[in-house]
Amino acid sequence: MKHLHRVVLALFLSVWLALVLEVYFATKIPAKLNTAVLLILFCSSVKFLVCLLLLGQIIMEDWKIEREAAVRERRRAVLDVVLEDSD
Repeated sequence: MKHLHRVVLALFLSVWLALVLEVYFATKIPAKLNTAVLLILFCSSVKFLVCLLLLGQIIMEDWKIEREAAVRERRRAVLDVVLEDSD
């Protein structure tokens, strides 16, 4: 999770660049090539969405691991208190 903001920034910049290129190619390239470029940009958008889904899964797994670790730590603390009280 340390580098999460960098990953999100990279994904945001890639989408922004794709939109800029789409506008540029839509105005500068003839119709036949324009269709091919739009198809490439569409594939890039699909890849971006897949990356977002994978990133979401990574975040959820990391959150789940952190939550389980916190629960284990609380249980240890309670057990330590109980053991100290029994002495």
